[in-house]
Amino acid sequence: MARAALIARERLAQSAGDAAFLWAKLLTARFYADHVLAQAPGLAETVVSGAAAVLAYAADPF
Repeated sequence: MARAALIARERLAQSAGDAAFLWAKLLTARFYADHVLAQAPGLAETVVSGAAAVLAYAADPF
C-alpha cells in the first residue's frame, strides 16, 4: 500500500493518470496508516503473549 501511495504521489506530481483515482489511493493509504496500522503494537502483544491460556488446556483432560 505504501508503494502504491508513493507511485500515486509521483504520478500526481507529473500530472499523469486519473487524478481522482490517484487521490483516492493516497487517501486510502493514509486511512490505513492512521486507523489500521495504529492498532498493530497492541495486536502484536496479544499475538506474542496471548497463547498461554490456550496452551494450558490438556489435549485430553479425561
